[in-house]
Amino acid sequence: MVDVFSSKQRPKKLIIYGDDFKKHEWIVKGGEEVRIDQRIEQLFDVMNGLMHRQPGAAVHSLQVRTYDVVPITPSLGMVAFVAGTTPLKALLTDPALIPGEAIAAADEKYSRFIMAKGGNLERAGPRYEKMFRAADRRETVANLQSVQSLVRWDSLREALLRVAGGPELFLSMRGTYAASLAAVSMAGYVAGIGDRHTDNFLMDLNSGALVPIDFGQLPPHSCLSHTCAVWVSD
Repeated sequence: MVDVFSSKQRPKKLIIYGDDFKKHEWIVKGGEEVRIDQRIEQLFDVMNGLMHRQPGAAVHSLQVRTYDVVPITPSLGMVAFVAGTTPLKALLTDPALIPGEAIAAADEKYSRFIMAKGGNLERAGPRYEKMFRAADRRETVANLQSVQSLVRWDSLREALLRVAGGPELFLSMRGTYAASLAAVSMAGYVAGIGDRHTDNFLMDLNSGALVPIDFGQLPPHSCLSHTCAVWVSD
């Protein structure tokens, strides 16, 4: 069985029924450099081992949730489907929490500021770079606070409460979310991973743990960005 996602590269969800009588779900991605994702996941595994041996990290169960990545060619590969999760953005922008009009108004106001300072450049990177050079701290902070005021401040808490269904599980999920956010933030900083927005995180609906995904856009300073230009023998 194959399902097609609606995102830009049209990845396919492939369901394989194995001889172990289990269902194995994979996402087939074409037109992307999945070898970078594979190396990031391998690096996270190493970091998880280090955190497990460090008492201060181990006592808080600091770990980065990982998944399997299988490169096939330089522009084609398979990524394990992480079951029981949903994109963090989908949780935070649920119409039951925030009306669609409020999200649209916030997006429009944010985009208007970016375009005013960064110009109408086709590529997002140069546009944001120009914006950061043109805008000063005071007006940038003021605009962000104005945008934030258009959406409810407690959307994450309310989303966790809805998923948890009760106060005891909510407290457990909140703690797991905080610990995983700390681990993901630290690991991402060390690896130099950018492009981190709420569409690039999944949340485990059973535990509250974050799962970082999509590492195809690494900044030049990343310790792994050079893999784009290095041939890796299979």
